[in-house]
Amino acid sequence: MGEKIITISVAAYNLENLIERNIKSFLDCKYRDKIELLIINDGSKDGTKEIVEKYQEQYPEIVRLINKENGGAGSTVNVGIQNATGKYFRIVDGDDWVNPDQCDKLIEKLSEIDIDMVLCNYDIYNAEKEAVTSTERVRGLNKYDKK
Repeated sequence: MGEKIITISVAAYNLENLIERNIKSFLDCKYRDKIELLIINDGSKDGTKEIVEKYQEQYPEIVRLINKENGGAGSTVNVGIQNATGKYFRIVDGDDWVNPDQCDKLIEKLSEIDIDMVLCNYDIYNAEKEAVTSTERVRGLNKYDKK
């Protein structure tokens, strides 16, 4: 299995229609064995727990379900931090997903460096408009860069 480079903490509350896309996006990564994916079930009342359990059974070295009483976003972050084993820690909302190629580039870079914090650009998807808006938090880093 090896050392986990990154722990991804995912807050999940009543996301049975979206959580699978989130999980699959990480499982599609080439370096998924370097990812610890903690799904923090924040007291969901739908089928979120059962969906995540299916992935935890299939990928126990990557996906881990943590059930807790509903406490809100801050409490899920705290539970994620308390249970993280990766060198780096990242929060991803349960209704979000990653581009596997970009995730792989991040893991490659994190494997080569030893720093305290990483800033990354990201895209925002508007489902109603079916449009993507790109952010540029770090100049010169975008999905078109070849570096």
